[in-house]
Amino acid sequence: MANKTIDELTAKSDFLTDDDLLLVYDSEEAGSEKTKKVAMSDYMSVINIDTTAFISTTGSDVTGDGTSGNPWASITKAFTWLSNKRIDDNASFYIQLANGTYNSVTPMIYQHPSVRIRIIGDLTTPSNVVLNFDSDVSAISIYKNNYLYIGGIRIAGTGNTGAGFSAANFGKLYLDKCEVQDFHVGLNCSSQGGIICDEVISTSNNYGTYCTRQGNIFCLNGSITNNVTWGAATNKQARILLESVTYTGNGNGNGTSGTSDGQVTVV
Repeated sequence: MANKTIDELTAKSDFLTDDDLLLVYDSEEAGSEKTKKVAMSDYMSVINIDTTAFISTTGSDVTGDGTSGNPWASITKAFTWLSNKRIDDNASFYIQLANGTYNSVTPMIYQHPSVRIRIIGDLTTPSNVVLNFDSDVSAISIYKNNYLYIGGIRIAGTGNTGAGFSAANFGKLYLDKCEVQDFHVGLNCSSQGGIICDEVISTSNNYGTYCTRQGNIFCLNGSITNNVTWGAATNKQARILLESVTYTGNGNGNGTSGTSDGQVTVV
């Protein structure tokens, strides 16, 4: 298809880009009144087989192409590449992080309609893949009914106001063998967001886990230790469930607080 001005639309294969919509010719006569608007998503390219994007500390977001031989340097670049693509129900997209320390990582707000995207580092030794965040805002956040799997990474902050992993507004995070340290909040949920953790370590944060406004956190195995103020805290009908989790050394005793109908359960 060729991009044309509105008066040049003479075939149904012609289109005019209009922000995030397409004006597509749909008549025997040219002219804006003879066109129809079609969602840009109808013209997205489709990923219909399992695909892996490779990220490395030696990669480049400028000259890389995301292949194993020419990787990108950041997860943000992979998200940008995905922004105009749809993932087929029979396919998955993997963002594979090579071992190493990634410094000054840009905070990521994840928004993509697919539930078939996975960020994977080293599932055997997560500390081999370290993402250092300098900003005080949340490091990795998910919103608006989106879902994301992250496995085998360690994220570290500056210990100030930001959260490590954050889910809100019905967004869901699944964390598998991840580590989070030196944030104001290690695992943070609000507004019916949810985080499910398997063998996750949250340590040396101000709050190990925090939930509010009907958020939910469930942690199985792993550890929540040596967090300064609370290991787990909730309010406003939020819930935190810690099962078979090592839970010691947190501030305020062992650090469990549930207020304003919030609930913390350690079993």
